[in-house]
Amino acid sequence: MKEKAFLRFKILLTIISLLFALLMKSDSNWMTWSYIDWCRIRDILYDLSIGVFSSMVLIWFVDEINNRIQKRKEER
Repeated sequence: MKEKAFLRFKILLTIISLLFALLMKSDSNWMTWSYIDWCRIRDILYDLSIGVFSSMVLIWFVDEINNRIQKRKEER
């Protein structure tokens, strides 16, 4: 049960970070309605989402490698 919850969390976090990366780097002007410097906030959110997405991809690979190592140990 714990592994399924972690898998769902990984999938959700990966998708959200990818969507934020795509949304924040798009050239649409949907955030120009306020006095806040949205360009800087968009850049910060983009950098954060790319960092989270990269981390999630790394976690996917490390988790897969760990699962293969565990299977080999169980086979021995």
